[in-house]
Amino acid sequence: MSNRPASGRGRVTLMIVAAAVLVFAVGVAWMSLGHANDPAYQQRVTLPGMAGQQEYLINLWTDPHPVEQGRTRVTVQLTSTIGTPVPMNDVRFTPVRPDGTSLQAVPASPLPDGNEPEAGLTAVIEFDQPGSWTLITTLNAGGGIEREARFTIPVG
Repeated sequence: MSNRPASGRGRVTLMIVAAAVLVFAVGVAWMSLGHANDPAYQQRVTLPGMAGQQEYLINLWTDPHPVEQGRTRVTVQLTSTIGTPVPMNDVRFTPVRPDGTSLQAVPASPLPDGNEPEAGLTAVIEFDQPGSWTLITTLNAGGGIEREARFTIPVG
């Protein structure tokens, strides 16, 4: 038996329980940020902001991942460098085959409310052959300024 008074043991128990609850809460919050934390592809882009030119991240997910030949859902999200979602007016995906042939651009649609990632846009792309594809992602975050990111997508 411990020589501690009962009130001391109670405080220790309370601190252990509080620490466990805190660890659990942090874990739940971290998992809820799953899309912002684990894009399959990511690139930095500079866009004009209220404070001049600012850096943002273009986050890209594929489903399935890794990509297989056939139809793949591609989802894109623009965020600040700390992960805050930035709404986009327009996104187009232009797939380029391994031989350099560009296919028709596919417009992205907003994800339904409540779906992750927040402020994400999505489209289905047909990767009709295996190899190293380029996915040109053209986005407009407002003000008529477009930015382009090129992602290399290995297709099995």
